[in-house]
Amino acid sequence: MNGSTAIVELRKHEARGRQARPQLVVVTTGNSATSDLYIYQKAGFQGILVKPINVKFLGKWLADFHAFWELTAGAGNAWTPGQTLPPGCPRPEVKSTSLFEDGYFFGDLQVFGTVPRR
Repeated sequence: MNGSTAIVELRKHEARGRQARPQLVVVTTGNSATSDLYIYQKAGFQGILVKPINVKFLGKWLADFHAFWELTAGAGNAWTPGQTLPPGCPRPEVKSTSLFEDGYFFGDLQVFGTVPRR
């Protein structure tokens, strides 16, 4: 089973009500074509780290994303660029290089949005 198939199954399991909230899942891959990113987003991944990964900063990016997630979407408060962040929440970078209007970054970790950029 590949990662995309696994995440689809995880999301089905979550939808059956066995999870209080979705698990935070990031894909790590060398496949970063635009079509691949849309496939990962549609499968249910929240973000992507493209290989090679700078391991010097990996822990910080993941910790910041996890803290951000816990204070926003994980708490039921979806965040979009331009909105105020909760106190103590790590601030993501909003870049025009995101494929999504509402996407953002923690270092090289690209977090998917829901609105494709045109």
